[in-house]
Amino acid sequence: MLFRSVDDHVTNIIIRGHGSSDQIADVFVTLSGYAGVPAVFKWLSNPDGSAGLVLAFARLQDKWVMFDVQRHVVFRNRQGQLADVHELVRDPSLVDQQARGTIKGHAYSSLITAQALLPFAVPDTSRSQMQQPWARLRYELRHGIGLE
Repeated sequence: MLFRSVDDHVTNIIIRGHGSSDQIADVFVTLSGYAGVPAVFKWLSNPDGSAGLVLAFARLQDKWVMFDVQRHVVFRNRQGQLADVHELVRDPSLVDQQARGTIKGHAYSSLITAQALLPFAVPDTSRSQMQQPWARLRYELRHGIGLE
């Protein structure tokens, strides 16, 4: 049997202590989910596809806030509070000030765009929820009878 991709369970990533950018984000969103914080991660790329990154988003303080877990960046607004997706899309300079650097020669903010992130939507059942036994069982049962 041929598989499209190689994936690893978050437990193995934690034990190893390292992973690719999507695996690191997956650990973050899974642990957030276990802590009761809804979270997802998304792949973003610039329009020509020559640069990309994975960002994690968590629902905190009634807004979706953004993290670059691999680069240890917590995005904040001008008041020092966690910045939501809309604030960062509206003010690209916030992104570049906090990210400090480029992604394959492109400004970091060139990937944080309205086209890439808005409208911001999350799946009904997130990947992090699928790592939890009861949520996975519920999903599999609903999927098996055609409700998912």
